[in-house]
Amino acid sequence: MRSGTFAAKLLAMIKDSGGNFAAGFAILAPLLLGLGGGAVDMVAYNRNMQRMQNAADAAALAAAREGSLKGWDEQIAASIASTFAAENLGQSAPDASLAKAGIASAAPSGQVRVSTSVDGPNRTVSVTLQMDEYPYFFLGYFRNSPQISVTSQANCGFVAKPIKLPAWARVARYSGK
Repeated sequence: MRSGTFAAKLLAMIKDSGGNFAAGFAILAPLLLGLGGGAVDMVAYNRNMQRMQNAADAAALAAAREGSLKGWDEQIAASIASTFAAENLGQSAPDASLAKAGIASAAPSGQVRVSTSVDGPNRTVSVTLQMDEYPYFFLGYFRNSPQISVTSQANCGFVAKPIKLPAWARVARYSGK
């Protein structure tokens, strides 16, 4: 026993407003979750980029300082920059034999690669940090995860040389008596 035709039932279903909220929520929920995940990922991406920039700045300053004290050797600068970057990022320090100037050290997924270049005559050290595969939720869903690359450059305008004071300018040590 059928009461009404198919067209009448379809018209009655269209006019019925019960359950509209559930249907609208079911359509919008994935979009809202995706936007929330994208916002969280963008915050994580910017935070990682800022952490890496701070580590690159510290590594470049440390390498420039050592260059002014010990000479502008590229291998020493690369070793110091790699160590400072790893320590500032909370990673294990790389093997010093792998830290060669101008060559990025191999790093596993999520690790940071450090490359260093030294310009001795201009007393400049450049440090570049790169990270390829950080496990983002939404940013890496449709493509590969975005690569973060930051560069810092430090100049040293002075050369540290010990100064020997003349005898008349020396201060006697306080003996505490």
